[in-house]
Amino acid sequence: MSSIQNNDMKTIGSTEPDYTSSSYPSTSTLGRTMSFGPVSNSRSSSEPPSKRRKLEADWEESKEEITIAQLKEMEIRGTLLRPIYGDKLSELKNVPVENMFDIRNASLPAIIVSNTDIELTRAIILEGCHRISTVLDLDCSSNGYSNFRIDIIMYEVEEGVFTKAWAQCLPLKFSESFKSESSVSSRVELDSIPTVILNIGMQIHSNEEFRTKGVFNTHDSAFFTFKFLERTTSDAELTKMRTHPQERGTFWNRLVKEGRVLASGNSQLPMLPLFVLLMMPKSQKETVRKLKDGSFPTGNRLVKLHNSLQLILEKAAGNVDKEKSEESDFHEKIEEIDSSSICFFFARLPTEEIPLMIEKSQNIIVAEPSGETIHQMSKWPVEQKTTAILNNVIYGGEGQPRLVGERLLPRGLRHLAPMSSRKLSNFVSKWFPGQSDGEIHTVRGFLTVPE
Repeated sequence: MSSIQNNDMKTIGSTEPDYTSSSYPSTSTLGRTMSFGPVSNSRSSSEPPSKRRKLEADWEESKEEITIAQLKEMEIRGTLLRPIYGDKLSELKNVPVENMFDIRNASLPAIIVSNTDIELTRAIILEGCHRISTVLDLDCSSNGYSNFRIDIIMYEVEEGVFTKAWAQCLPLKFSESFKSESSVSSRVELDSIPTVILNIGMQIHSNEEFRTKGVFNTHDSAFFTFKFLERTTSDAELTKMRTHPQERGTFWNRLVKEGRVLASGNSQLPMLPLFVLLMMPKSQKETVRKLKDGSFPTGNRLVKLHNSLQLILEKAAGNVDKEKSEESDFHEKIEEIDSSSICFFFARLPTEEIPLMIEKSQNIIVAEPSGETIHQMSKWPVEQKTTAILNNVIYGGEGQPRLVGERLLPRGLRHLAPMSSRKLSNFVSKWFPGQSDGEIHTVRGFLTVPE
C-alpha cells in the first residue's frame, strides 16, 4: 500500500468513483494489494508481518478505496472521538448510501489499522462511525451495494499501539442494543488510549473539512480535546499557565501551529478544554461530567466566565496550586459560606437564599446583573448598594458589576475606590475594606447563565 507520513496526503487511484454505476470492479479478496484498486508502490501481501518495514513516523497516512462488502467482512470498532447517537442512526437509515458518502457534502471516513494486518481484518473508525454503523446493517446481497466503493483516509500505526486502542473501542453494531432514538452509546475510556491515536484524533478534529462536514457538537469536541490535553500537558506547563495567564495563549497558539487545535478566535470557545484542564480538581470533575452528558452551557460568554472566573477566584485567594481552595471558594449552598464573606456571582443570585445572604451580612459582587437580579438586589438597604467598574480582563465580561453588603465602602469614601482594577483581590479590598479571610466565595452554578 502506498503511504505517506503525517499530513502530506496523496490521493491513490484515479478520480472519484462513479457511485451511479450499476457495476463495480470485483474486489472479493481482502488482501490490501487486491482490495483497494490501483495503488502504486504497493507492498506485497505475501510479505510476512515480521518482515514489514518499521513505520518511519508514529503513523502513516494515505487515501484509499474500500467496498461495503469488505467493510462488512472486517471487525470494526470505533466511538473514539465521540459516542454513537440513536437519533443520528435513525436519520441515516433514510439517506441513500450514495449521498451518505458523497464527498461534496460529507467528510471522508477515517480509519486506523495495524501496520502488520496485511489482510485488513480489523479497523478502528475515527471519523464516520455513524455512517459505517449504518452500512454494517445493510443487506448488501439484496440491495446491490456490496461493491459500492467508499473513499477513506487510512492511518497505519504500530501493532502494539493499535492493539491497545482496539481493546478500549466499541463495536459499531448498535441496531439491536439501541431501543430508541434517544439512545447514546457509552464513551471510550480515553485514559487508556495511546497518545499516538489521540494525536491522530486531534489532527482529524482540527481539520476544518472534517469539522464542518463531520458536524462535531461542542460537548464532544471539548471532551475529546480535554482528554488529549490532560494526557499530553506536563505539570510544569500547567503551573506556568495557572500562574501566568499570558502563557495560556502561547501554549494554545503552539498547538494551533502544530495542527492539533483550532485558533481561539474572539469567543475563545475552542479554548474551553484548556480552561477545564486548569480548574481545580473538584470543579474540573463536575465540568467534565457535564461535558460528557451534554449539559454544560456553551454560549460564548458562559464559556469564558465559567472557566476563567474560577481561575481568577482561586488566584485572588492566593491558592492557585492548593487543592484546599477548591473546598473553601466553591460551595453548594449559601449556608456553607461564613457571615461577612465576599461572594462573586455572574448575572444571577440564588434567589431563594437572598434572605439568608442578608441575614449573614454577606457582601456581594454580581457581574453583569440581569434586570431580575437588579430588582432582587433592591432588598438590600440603599446605603449598602452601588455600581462599580471592573476591568473586563478579569472575567471576560462588560465590566459593570453591582455591589451590595454591610462592608461596602461608605458613600463619602467611595471616591477612594479604584475606577477600574485588573486584579479582583485589589478591587475587593478597596470596595469592601476590612476583609480578613482573604477568600472570595461563590455557589456552584451561579457563574453561568442559561445560553
